[in-house]
Amino acid sequence: MRFGPPALAEDDRRQAKFANHRLLRVNDKRQPSFDNVAGLKQGGACMLIDRRRFMIALSGLIATSGARAQGDDLGYEWFVHEQLPDGQAWEGVWRRRGASNVFDAHWRNLANGGPVQDVVEIRGRNGGSVTIYRYGNGGTYVGELSPSGRHIRGTASWYPPGAFWSARIQ
Repeated sequence: MRFGPPALAEDDRRQAKFANHRLLRVNDKRQPSFDNVAGLKQGGACMLIDRRRFMIALSGLIATSGARAQGDDLGYEWFVHEQLPDGQAWEGVWRRRGASNVFDAHWRNLANGGPVQDVVEIRGRNGGSVTIYRYGNGGTYVGELSPSGRHIRGTASWYPPGAFWSARIQ
């Protein structure tokens, strides 16, 4: 019975399997690249193809690991509703770019289905208060998280009085 990492294939697309089932690949230029490594766990053992290249790649991986920005727990997908006092409303989804504070935002007008796209960025969090910058109009959303941290409600700098936005965070 053989113990330790599996033997590697002889071709240039060798693979080594980590303890948590993430893969390290060596591309055609013999440079390491990673697939689906956001959950790479510390201490995972693997068969090293080239220790120096692996360590360089691993140092880059640690710098861009799956740890959430600012140590937050603000999810990766927000289901947003925006409501104006005159009855106009938009619904949309904000999807987080990896572990960054940046989200790609897509809405649709509930009256006419008109689509809107933009980019929003979490700029600050102080306790339950969250500040989000919207690039397209240079405005700011401000909201208060629910005690569970899974819902948020607030206003925006460009809203008329009585308007609000809310989101369910996943």
